[in-house]
Amino acid sequence: MKKVVWLALCFLASLAFLAGGAWAVDFCVYPGGVGANDLQTALTTAAGNSVNDTIKVVMGTYTGHFSYSSAQGYHIALEGGYTPGTNCASRVLNPANTVLDGSGSTGRVLNLYNSSGGNVMVDGFTIRNGSSTQDGGGVYASSFSESGTAGTVTITHNIIQQNSAYVHGGGVFALSQSNSATAGQVIASDNTIQGNTVTTGSGGGISAASFSNSGTTATVTLVNNIVTGNTAKCGGGVYASSYSNLGTSGTAILTNNTVTNNTATSPEEDGVPDGGGVWVAYGSSGTVNVYNNIIWGNTAQDGGDISFLLYSGVGVANGYNNDYTNMTGIGSWTNSGGNIDADPIFVGGGDFHLRSSSPCLDMGLNSAPGIPATDFEGDNRVIDGDSNGTATVDMGADEVASLGYVILHKDGAIYDSATGWLLTAPPYYPGTNYAVDLKLGQGGYVLLHRDGAVWSSSGGWTLTAPPYYPGTAYARALELVGSNGTYVILHKDGALYNSATGWIVTAPPYYPGTAYAVGLEIR
Repeated sequence: MKKVVWLALCFLASLAFLAGGAWAVDFCVYPGGVGANDLQTALTTAAGNSVNDTIKVVMGTYTGHFSYSSAQGYHIALEGGYTPGTNCASRVLNPANTVLDGSGSTGRVLNLYNSSGGNVMVDGFTIRNGSSTQDGGGVYASSFSESGTAGTVTITHNIIQQNSAYVHGGGVFALSQSNSATAGQVIASDNTIQGNTVTTGSGGGISAASFSNSGTTATVTLVNNIVTGNTAKCGGGVYASSYSNLGTSGTAILTNNTVTNNTATSPEEDGVPDGGGVWVAYGSSGTVNVYNNIIWGNTAQDGGDISFLLYSGVGVANGYNNDYTNMTGIGSWTNSGGNIDADPIFVGGGDFHLRSSSPCLDMGLNSAPGIPATDFEGDNRVIDGDSNGTATVDMGADEVASLGYVILHKDGAIYDSATGWLLTAPPYYPGTNYAVDLKLGQGGYVLLHRDGAVWSSSGGWTLTAPPYYPGTAYARALELVGSNGTYVILHKDGALYNSATGWIVTAPPYYPGTAYAVGLEIR
C-alpha cells in the first residue's frame, strides 16, 4: 500500500543561520505565484544570492522548462509536496502531487547546474514530457569543479517518466565532476523511472556518474528504484559509473533496485556492450557492488540484463543475490553468489510489488552494502516475509510484508490475523451465503458476491456487473487488475467480466451447460 508521509514542520523561517556561518534561504512557490513565489523566479534568484537555497514547491502542476545555473558554489535543493495554504509549513511526501511538466516541447524539464561545486538535490516530484538535444531530458542535475571539490547530487522520491534525450540520461542525467580534484557522490533512491528514451547514448532511464580526469571519484549509489520501460543505445534502464581516467576511481553500488522491461538498441556487431537493463563502467581502481536487485526481463542483442565496461586494468565487481538472466561485456564478476534466474512474479499491470509466491522473497543478503532501512514506498526492510522465523531482505525495490492471513466468512464478514474480525461488509442479500471470493487491494478488502456484485472496504457495494444469467449465483472468482480499481470476475461457465470493458464471452465451456470454472489468475 502506498505510504504517504506527513511532515509537520515546527516553524518556517525565510532566513535560517546554519552552523559554520552560512546563511540559507527558503523559498515557497506555488502554481500561479508571482515574484519570489514563482518557481523560475525563485530558481533565478537562488542562482545569484550567494547562499544555500531550498525551494519548497506547493502541490500542483507546473508547466514549462525550469533552470538554475550558478557559479557561486552553494547548495540548491528542490522539495515537492508542500500543502497549499500553509506557507510551506507542512508537506505530504508523494511525488504524484507535485508535477513538473515539459508539455513535450524541446527543452529539459528541470536543469540544475552548479559550476563551482555545491550540492544539488531534487526530492518529491513527478517530472515528465521533457526533451533534450543533449543530456537529461527530464532532469539534468550536475555539480562541477575544475580543481576543487564537486558537490553531492541527490535524486530521491520522484516519478520520472516520458522524457527523452539525444545523448545520455533520457529521464535523469546526474553527474558530479571534478577534473583534477575530488568529485562528489551521486545518489538516486526511491524513484520510479519509466518510459524514457535516449537516441544515441546510454542510460535511457538514468545516467548516474561521479567522474574525474586525474583526481578522485566518490560513491555512486542507486537504491530502491523501479526502472522500467526505458530505451537507449546502451544501458536501456541504467548507466552507472564512478571512474577517474588517470586518478583513483570510487565505487558504484546498486542495491535493491527493480530494473525490468528496458531495452538497449545497440547492434551487437558494433563491439559496444549493450546492457538492456544495466550498464556499469569502471576502472582498474574501481569497485562495483551489485546486491539484492531484480534485473530481469530486459532486452538487448548483447547482455540483455547486465553489461560491464572495464576501461582498464582489473577492477573488482561483486554480484550477490540478484535475479537476472544474462550478463556480458568487458569484465565480469570478481566475486559472486546467491544469484538466481527466475520470473520475479510481480503483481502485474504495471504494479511491481512482489506476489507472495515470488522466488525473490527473503532471497537477498542482509549484509549488502547500502541496504536501505525501508523499501521504495517506506515499508520496513529486512522482515520475515515468508514467515519461516528468519528475517531476510527481499530482492528488488519492494519488501513483502510478513505473511499474515485473511479469512472470508460465507456471509461477508472478514477475519484479519492482524486485527481480528471485521463485520463491516453488509450482506447483499441478508441471511444468504453470498460471499465467494476476496482480494486485498484498493487500500483494503474487495469482496465478490455470488451474483457478481463487488464490495470494497473503501467504497462499499458496486453493483455494475450484470449477471451473465440473471437470477443465478454465477460468480466464482475475482482478480484485481493494477492499482486503478479495475477488476475481473469469473463466471461459472468460463466467461469473464472486466469492469473496464464488460463481458468477454470467448471462453468456451469445457462441458457445455455445466458450471465448470472455479479459479482465476491474471497474467
